[in-house]
Amino acid sequence: MHVYGELKNISNKAMKNVVVTALFYDSNDKLLNEFRRSSELRTVNPGEISPFEVLYIDSKTVNAIKNYTLSAAGQETEMKARALRITSNSSKLGLTGVYYVKGRIVNEGSEDATNSMIIATLYDKDGKVAVVGRAQTEPVNISSHSEAAFDLPVTEALQTYKVKSYSLLADSDQYVVIPEFSQAIVMELLFLTFTVAV
Repeated sequence: MHVYGELKNISNKAMKNVVVTALFYDSNDKLLNEFRRSSELRTVNPGEISPFEVLYIDSKTVNAIKNYTLSAAGQETEMKARALRITSNSSKLGLTGVYYVKGRIVNEGSEDATNSMIIATLYDKDGKVAVVGRAQTEPVNISSHSEAAFDLPVTEALQTYKVKSYSLLADSDQYVVIPEFSQAIVMELLFLTFTVAV
């Protein structure tokens, strides 16, 4: 069982090592299990949104789940500069159920962007998170004022057929995406705050 969702940093401080904790209960409100997972963004700046995915891996009790709760906590850190710009993107659903997102990204910062990755949040027709995908850019280290490509296959075929829209984030050790791009997509979707899909 996967719990997909988004968290928003509503504080005025950037947060790192953000961990989502999911508590799962049966029909008698008895705690079955607890699982944790880090948010997709390594640093979540104030007001920014990061997707997450929590995986329930106890096959003996998964069918007994009737309810769950979510919480998130992190550590204060310095804001991460916004210097990655997604310059183009396109998507398609393949015949085998793989959802492909590809495009290009530019590093507008003065430093190299190392360990760069693209994060795709894919939504269903109601604006709920259907699945989350991630992939490294090519090259993974983007020199200052240089461009890289990304090709992100989302392989969860049971979820990809539900996808009606998506948003993209970029993250590296030094920088995150410039918000105009991701926000433009987000606003079309429904003001994404705290939507969760199972």
